[in-house]
Amino acid sequence: MSLRHCLLCTALLVALLVLLSDMALSWRSMEIVEHDTGWTTGRRFTMNLSVDLYGYAVGSGDHSRYTEIDMNHVSMHERISSKKGKMESEERISLEAAGDNVNTTSSLIKIPGTQNYVLSVNEIWPVSLTASRMMDYRGAGISDREAFGNNPDYVGTSYLYTEDLRKERVCGMDLRSAWFQLAMNDSTNTVISDLFRPTKDIYYTIKSHSTGLVHQRYKQYSDKAPAIEGFDSYLGSFDIRSTIEMRAKGKRLALEESYVGKNTYDAVAVEEPPPEWIPCCMPDPLYDGGRYSCLWSCSVRGGE
Repeated sequence: MSLRHCLLCTALLVALLVLLSDMALSWRSMEIVEHDTGWTTGRRFTMNLSVDLYGYAVGSGDHSRYTEIDMNHVSMHERISSKKGKMESEERISLEAAGDNVNTTSSLIKIPGTQNYVLSVNEIWPVSLTASRMMDYRGAGISDREAFGNNPDYVGTSYLYTEDLRKERVCGMDLRSAWFQLAMNDSTNTVISDLFRPTKDIYYTIKSHSTGLVHQRYKQYSDKAPAIEGFDSYLGSFDIRSTIEMRAKGKRLALEESYVGKNTYDAVAVEEPPPEWIPCCMPDPLYDGGRYSCLWSCSVRGGE
C-alpha cells in the first residue's frame, strides 16, 4: 500500500490539516504466477485501513504538493506546483479498505481429453476511496494534475500554465470484488483466454474556470482490452463542467460459457479433476505476505 501526502507553502499561508487513521496489522497479499507462459494475476494486496484527511489553506506565496494513494489498484495521483499567487484550497480524502473477513478462492479444472486447463480466482477485498477538492488560485502560474484509477479504469484532468484557476472536484471509487480466469494449453504453453472482471465503479465530476491549457482523459476496459476512451484538450479561457461515471459488474463465467468450454469439450461430461491433476502450489521464498507460485509442470500426466 502506498499512501503519501505532502503540503508545502510559503509566505502568508495559513494551513489546517487533520488526519485520522485506524490501521490494524491485518494484511493480505497474493500473486498467482504461471511460469511457462508468464501469466500472472499481478501482486495484489489489502489491509485493515481507515483514513480520513481534511485540509484547508488560504494565503499568498508559492505552493507545491503531491498525493499518492494505491490500495489494491484503487489509486489517486496528484501533483500541484504554483508560482507566487493568491490561493484558497479545501479538500477531504476518505479511504476504507478491508483486511479481515475477506475471501480469496481458486479452482483448477482440466478439460477431459485435452491438455487445456482453466484456472479461476475470485477475490473479495473491498476498497472505497472518496476525494473532494476546491481550489481558487490567481497568480504567476500553476500546474495542477490529477488522475484516479480503479482496476484498470482511470480518469484525470490536468491544468497547465494557468494564471487563473477555480475548480471544484469530487471523485468516488469502489472496488467490491475481482475475478480472474486463465485458460491455457499445458503442451504448447499458450494462453487461450485471459479474463479479468472486477466489480467496480468510478464517479468523477469537475467544474472549473481556467486560463491556459486543459487536458481531460478517461478510459474504461473490458477484461484487459480498452472498451471506451476519450480525450479532451482546451487552450484559452474556458468554463468546463464534466461528469464521468464508469461501472462494471464482474460477471464470472461458468466453465461451459467460457471460450475453452465452447470449443473443446461437451460441458455435460465435465467432472471434478482427480487429485493428481492439481498443480503444486507452494509459498514463494522470495516474497512475504502469502504469495504462492503454482508450478504447472509438476502435474502428474499419467492416465490421459
